[in-house]
Amino acid sequence: MRKEDYTAIKKAVEEAGFFTTFDPDGEGGVWIVPVTRFTEGRLHGNGFRVSLKAGRWYLFTWLPAYYLIPPGADLPALCLDCLRASRSPFPKVPADIAGRYGLVEMSEGEFDDAYRGIGNA
Repeated sequence: MRKEDYTAIKKAVEEAGFFTTFDPDGEGGVWIVPVTRFTEGRLHGNGFRVSLKAGRWYLFTWLPAYYLIPPGADLPALCLDCLRASRSPFPKVPADIAGRYGLVEMSEGEFDDAYRGIGNA
């Protein structure tokens, strides 16, 4: 996992006036966390995590709700649509956005297995 894998998302999010941060996930990977606001030295507002693991992209909310992002999805546009959908964190990706990008909602167990490379999820 390299920060370079996230360059297009980071650039699009920041050029649109939002913010990003990178955070290790404890599994040798990295999350990019796009958020809507930055004030007094802290990030807040709507935010979620996006991560690339074993060639697959995932988006997860703070609920958490887990999604597999299908190959070929426009990741920068997806992140921007999610950020613009609400000023506050949402528990799940809005249905219209999930449908538009073909996101596949996963259970926590399915996500854990897929993210750690177990099974065929």
